[in-house]
Amino acid sequence: MKAFRERVLGGKSPKDGQASNVPLFLSQRLPRDKQYEPVLSDSRTTVTEDSLYRPLDFDSFEIRLLKFKRVEPRPLGFKPRLTCSLEYASLINPPDYIALSYCWGNATKTKKITINNYKSARSTQATLNLYEALDNVLLMNHNRRTGTHEYEDHSVLVWVDALCINQEDPVERSQQVRQMRQIYSRASEVISWIPCGSEQAVDYLVRNRFQGEGIETEVQLPSRKRTNSVPVNGSNTENDDMLLKDKTRKEWVNQGWDIMEDFFIQAYWRRVWVIQEVAVATKVKVLCGSYEIPWEDVAAVLAMWKKNPDIVPIDKRAYLKAMHLVEFRDRFQVKREPISLLDAMRWSYQTEATDPRDKIFALLGLCHDGATYVPVPNYKQPLEEIIADMSKSMMSFDRSLDLMCLKGTALEEQSNLPSWTPNWVNLWSGSLHSMTVHEAKFADWRTTFPSNPVLNGSTTQILKVEGKFYGTVAHLASKMAQPGPNGQITLTPEARAPWISCTSSLVRNDTSLSVLQPGDIEIRDSIWMTLTMGLLPPEISRSAAAVCFSQLWTPEGRGRAHAYALIEWIDRNSRFEVWARSLRDWGMVRSPAEISLLPAAVTSSEIDWKSLGTFIDTIEKVLGSGMRLVFIHGVKSFAVVMVPSSARRNDQMWFIRGCSVPVLLREVENVAVKAQYKVIGGVYVTERWREFIEYEIEWPESEQDEQLGLEGDLKILNLC
Repeated sequence: MKAFRERVLGGKSPKDGQASNVPLFLSQRLPRDKQYEPVLSDSRTTVTEDSLYRPLDFDSFEIRLLKFKRVEPRPLGFKPRLTCSLEYASLINPPDYIALSYCWGNATKTKKITINNYKSARSTQATLNLYEALDNVLLMNHNRRTGTHEYEDHSVLVWVDALCINQEDPVERSQQVRQMRQIYSRASEVISWIPCGSEQAVDYLVRNRFQGEGIETEVQLPSRKRTNSVPVNGSNTENDDMLLKDKTRKEWVNQGWDIMEDFFIQAYWRRVWVIQEVAVATKVKVLCGSYEIPWEDVAAVLAMWKKNPDIVPIDKRAYLKAMHLVEFRDRFQVKREPISLLDAMRWSYQTEATDPRDKIFALLGLCHDGATYVPVPNYKQPLEEIIADMSKSMMSFDRSLDLMCLKGTALEEQSNLPSWTPNWVNLWSGSLHSMTVHEAKFADWRTTFPSNPVLNGSTTQILKVEGKFYGTVAHLASKMAQPGPNGQITLTPEARAPWISCTSSLVRNDTSLSVLQPGDIEIRDSIWMTLTMGLLPPEISRSAAAVCFSQLWTPEGRGRAHAYALIEWIDRNSRFEVWARSLRDWGMVRSPAEISLLPAAVTSSEIDWKSLGTFIDTIEKVLGSGMRLVFIHGVKSFAVVMVPSSARRNDQMWFIRGCSVPVLLREVENVAVKAQYKVIGGVYVTERWREFIEYEIEWPESEQDEQLGLEGDLKILNLC
């Protein structure tokens, strides 16, 4: 360690050689997305003779309910017009009612529903999906009560936001949105409506997945002779029973997986409002056609796939869009753990809403700190202002600036957002790859500090903080090519001298590689540790990882890299310079002890192929997530770190008071405001580098600042 310190601090550094649009979210939302706007006035809509609704009594927490009479027997396939009446009830002591959780659906396909109010009857339009949901809820209620005398008229009370809220009264709309948590939690049952493709498919789904053992099955019954096919649950031949109990069979046949994929690919699972509706409910049933599926059965299947994702075919992963619901409901109902708004937004980043502001507002009722950061949901306030106000409040109350490091993988900046706020617009893109691996581990390195790091004078545009300068970006490795909108990778060939044939003889041709300087082995290991970002499994030892690093520029290593983009990155950056040596040269550096154990040129029999494959896959994961290798030229030292892909040469690495990781900043030329910077993102530093550049959380003025190469005293920075 001492030699590494002297090498890093004592030597001389080598010489130096777009506002994106808000994404279009799917339109599968309830009408409240664009309609529920808080109104500051106390005025209420005037009730006329033709009004369907009378005003609600807000003081008694009054809501409306749809009362449907009993369902009459009907011919198969016959769909009668739905007729109901309005009932008024208080959430303080409500009657038993069902709260419907559904997807608004195609607004161009509608059917009429007749609603009887206290004076007359009115017909209103509902989407076909809502109509079918209500029709099946009534059939479900009828089937449950057939043969009982629990209710003589078999009536059922249902709460549906589109019909139970007066859409023409803006004050009522705003008030009812704030009551959503209470409405769904006080319901005797929440019904999640999932449209179904066919009764046969749903029957198969229920019998063989949610009520079965979850093993491989087929819809049709197989023959009784010995066969490789696995029969449907319930078959009673000896061979069938043997196969049904076979714990080693992990996969379904393609037909079964297709049906399950159709179930989870429905837009319902991606709606952001569903999170609250499902999480707070006392009892949840999934209604798919005429089949009822207990939520616990759905959750058990999702939990099994989360634990064993390899049993699910790679092209049948729609269930991932529903996985967050299990986490939310488990924390809220089972573990009773408080959920912060920041965590809720991170967990739900793949959900969708017509209005992106609902990505925040739909979570407030679940979160213990929702009202602290967003006191009043205001649909008249622009998204950018909401994010800025919320982010500044989070940083002050949480006493942490780590939030500013959540930038996502977009290469273009959001000019409408201050750079110190998380780039939620990009993070909400819905992609599984909209976060870097560094951001995905945010919960692991996020820290709360002793005092509020936001300085007085900060606004929703300028954040004033304190920091110390470390160094500038001197060299950048290239970005790994990413697939375009069409899923294809476009690579630009670059003329380079051949290297594979001469790598094995590097040590013989370059004698400097066998003449080690103090700290060389530490630098070499820090490079591959930086490239893998601490993601290597513990069974790969340090020495094994060093051998894997050396193989990146050999035929063996190239043969284990299956991604063309990674092969191109390895080729292009073989001569990326770190302290007067290229990456390829550093890979061949070995200590005398290592040379005695392995020859200079490692033979194929001496390579741990499994470890090499894991090593290469890890680098691909890091680079593919949008991270980029850079060399930082410090005032008195240097560092090799990983930064967001949008980094540029001469960007500056700073240590910010109240931020757990170093931050990459870009200076903004502004005559009126000095020391103004844009936040590019968080910097990943390995533990080995951190031993030499880590600063004290309390920021004491001591000899450590001099040793770390931190220039001067704390400076006030204006982040814009």
